[in-house]
Amino acid sequence: MISLGSITTMPCVANPSDTGSDARCDDPAFSFANPDICQVGPRLIIKPGLALLCALGSVQFSAVIFRDGIEEDITTKAIWRTSNGSVILVGAVSGNATGVAEGNASIYVSYEGLTAHADVSVLAGSDCCDDASVALMVMMDNTKSMGQAFNSSYPTKLAFAKAAAEQIIGEINEEKDSVGLMKFTSEAATILSEPTSDKDAVEALVAGITQTQQSTSYYDALSDAIDSLNAADVDRRAIVLITDGEDQTESYAQDNPIALLDDFKAAGGIVIVLGVRSHGGAYSLLSALATGGFFINAHNLTAEASIDYVSGIKGYVCSGNCTPEGDVYEAKGTLNYDDFINWDVVGGYVDLQGNGFFDYLPGNGLYVDLISGMQPDGDPNPVLTLRDAISIVAGTTYRVSLQLAGNQVLENNTGTIELKVVSDTAEHLSQLIHIDDYTQPFQFFNFSFRPLFDDDVRITIQQTESEGLPTPIAAERGGVLLKSVRFEDLDSTESLFYDDFDNENLTYIPPACGTGETYAYLEELGGYGYATGDSCYGAGCLEEPPIVQTQDPSPLSDIESGYTPPQLYTSTKTVCRECPSGFINDSDTNLVPEMTSEDEPSGEAFGDDDTVGHEPWRAFDQDASSYWLPSAGQTSGILGYEFATAKAVGNYSIVPYTYSMMGTPLLGVIGAPGTWTFEGSNNGTAWTVLDTRTDFRAWLFDASGNARADFPMTNATAYKFYRLNITASSGTPTQNLNVVALEMYAPSAAAACATETAESEVSQADADQKAVAAATVSANAALNCRGVYTASASATAKCTTGFGQDVTRSATRTSFISYADALSQAQAAALAEAEDALDCTLSNNTQKLCILDAEETNATCGFALGGAPPTKANPYPGVKFVSGVTGVITKVTVTLKRFNHGNYADVAILLQSPSGTMVYLMGNCMDAAFDTTERNITLDDDAGSDIPQSSRPAGVNHTFRPTIYIGQITTWPQPCPAPDPGPLYATDLAEFIGEDPNGAWSLWVVDDSALDWGYFLNGWDLNITTA
Repeated sequence: MISLGSITTMPCVANPSDTGSDARCDDPAFSFANPDICQVGPRLIIKPGLALLCALGSVQFSAVIFRDGIEEDITTKAIWRTSNGSVILVGAVSGNATGVAEGNASIYVSYEGLTAHADVSVLAGSDCCDDASVALMVMMDNTKSMGQAFNSSYPTKLAFAKAAAEQIIGEINEEKDSVGLMKFTSEAATILSEPTSDKDAVEALVAGITQTQQSTSYYDALSDAIDSLNAADVDRRAIVLITDGEDQTESYAQDNPIALLDDFKAAGGIVIVLGVRSHGGAYSLLSALATGGFFINAHNLTAEASIDYVSGIKGYVCSGNCTPEGDVYEAKGTLNYDDFINWDVVGGYVDLQGNGFFDYLPGNGLYVDLISGMQPDGDPNPVLTLRDAISIVAGTTYRVSLQLAGNQVLENNTGTIELKVVSDTAEHLSQLIHIDDYTQPFQFFNFSFRPLFDDDVRITIQQTESEGLPTPIAAERGGVLLKSVRFEDLDSTESLFYDDFDNENLTYIPPACGTGETYAYLEELGGYGYATGDSCYGAGCLEEPPIVQTQDPSPLSDIESGYTPPQLYTSTKTVCRECPSGFINDSDTNLVPEMTSEDEPSGEAFGDDDTVGHEPWRAFDQDASSYWLPSAGQTSGILGYEFATAKAVGNYSIVPYTYSMMGTPLLGVIGAPGTWTFEGSNNGTAWTVLDTRTDFRAWLFDASGNARADFPMTNATAYKFYRLNITASSGTPTQNLNVVALEMYAPSAAAACATETAESEVSQADADQKAVAAATVSANAALNCRGVYTASASATAKCTTGFGQDVTRSATRTSFISYADALSQAQAAALAEAEDALDCTLSNNTQKLCILDAEETNATCGFALGGAPPTKANPYPGVKFVSGVTGVITKVTVTLKRFNHGNYADVAILLQSPSGTMVYLMGNCMDAAFDTTERNITLDDDAGSDIPQSSRPAGVNHTFRPTIYIGQITTWPQPCPAPDPGPLYATDLAEFIGEDPNGAWSLWVVDDSALDWGYFLNGWDLNITTA
């Protein structure tokens, strides 16, 4: 608590509720120190409030609302902008900023009518901080209250403060920086060392600081510190204030520490404050004293992290080490990048962004700005062209997916992306994608197409239109952002190409200190070797801005001010917390009890039960060494559990048996479930499918090699019975199906809520703050946020034998593992649904069959789809589905109805039985002058003659033996099967004798030469005799 002596012990104001009428609240220091008397409106704070960075260096800003003594992070809810885009750019919804060129600018953030800004200086060169000298004065509070307990690691507040001071001082760069040390109370401020580069000498003085019995006052001590820093010949000056904030100044009318530090900051000074178990008014006051975002409050839950954050903050002002550990290869962003692994950049420039470089959408790795900041105004926009062609097959369905985002920095900037799939001779897909919101995050855009012919294609991506681009500032040019490209075969659910750009521009980062262990190419050597770094001071960089700060959750009593009979304030608050987007609040309590037998302690395990010692209940005994194992060689089965009363199960987990050798687990599973449905029932007879998995193999392994997988569902219905209905294992078929554990969990709750009660002797507002803080901690502890991925996919099923209409179905699946796993399961489910609905028992033999070469167009059959001879007829094959016939085949004849062709000798015909037997019926026959007669030709082994070779028989109806002249075609267009056994097909219909006639009979017809065409105008038919 901050107490102001006689001010706070004066009689209460006449109307406490009318806090705005108290004249003392006009003093900002008083108002911050007494929130129960003065209503202080919300403050918008930007973190860090000041930053120095090198050109092309980046800094992540955050924004918090400080309201009623509580900070709330609103970084992604606020809108960010820059005062000068030629100096620094900032992501409009992320707060990530990158220096463009040397100069000074401000970063502004706006939220709910409030605005805050941070001052930024961009320095020249990649090692810019090497030239900026900084003087720090570390101020140590050694008053009476600093003798109070801190935590189990530090017996007192002062012990913690001294440890923090030693670390901060020890990280100073002696080559360019200086550091001083002082201690202070309300009675005296003593400078133990003026700023000096001898950090070891200053660090040694910390141990001699002891606690006094005096109270706290800031103004005089701060004045002395400022005077000392102003005497130093340096580029930057900073105060590091370490205190608990219990200021006992009686009046701030003349000696106002906030006003004093405001003048220091206006002159370029920086104030870093490390609070020590600060709370209440003291917490508010210290937050106001610090440079925006440079206040860190340490308490029992944040002790070590707080010291490290103060160390990292120094990197924002070029004081102390800010060099990554290094000795690694990192994928780095760069301007004007054209050395892509998979792409050529044609006709312009693109930028590679992310991983801290112009990273306006942090957490997405590397991505591509489709119009470089270096792109000259007026030049055509560049085209990304896939370097290696992808082979596609006619009639197959493909999908191209792009992950795109708005530009993020250029307000009102919109763009149109042109996506194409092309070859040297054809364009198979052309789509325009409009990005109308420059703040749009990454989203997927999916496009499907089905080619008419086989081809080798490439993907091209170009931003064709860009509106709102400012000119002539080249640094502010920019385009739509591209994160990933995927090309998929939807029919086979195979990914043919994927690129997320995360492996581009791998750059070696030398070690910060000492000799590295990576053998790398070093430009300074002109060859390979081991790099050495000499940045051996400090604790490295602060990778993120200071975290949201909280008051001491267990504040200590005020022992510095005079005794006042305490008034006890009580507050009860409820706080509900939700997981961020893309996460669910996953239940972590297994609903199934630890089973010790089939029906103990409650419920009943059931399933296939043929192996003693591996009964179904073993999958529910929570013992990793036991497991359910049905009979030997079994690769399918039932495993389930009956609850005593119906319960809703929202997700479930499976633990399979893991390979081990000589007692050591290996990364592999034996007999794990592969394809199954998870089902619910209330009577054990009628089952509802709640989840489906097909050929699942994406098991997650821990460090010990043990596997498990968790499966989210959308079920909220309570069932008494649940079971795994496993139809196939994913391991070796000869291995027994097994499950070590089947766990079931309640549906995910939208939020976790907690109610806590707190007391305070400070004020009702303080009690409210404590209750909210405690409830927030409890609610956060109750949250179990887990990433969940949802994907939708479509799949088309086609008849591979027989004839039927293609069937397309869609499905949506979720996964705890990855988007790729969710997409794979959605594709498998969609394909399974499509195949279930597919009917291949239809016939098309009665419809017209057209025999065209690659060049013919005619009114009867239309246009042939091309390709070198032999050219497929349409349909290919013709199908007659036979059913309900008893006995086996004794004779087969084939009739070609109203058959005509410009040159019959070009036509070759195969007949395939349901058993797969192939018979060559006709080839190189009736090579004679064209006529218009449409003939009904029956092919019968018992006919009296062969088909003529060089003439066309007069009349309409004819019967001949199957006939082939010259030789067979042995390579037919797919999917017609090859001769088996080869090398030639059979030529007698008697080959079918003895077979089952039922099923799909296929007639394969081709035209093996150009320039002529024909047809079976009324199709074709079979006559089958059985016995």
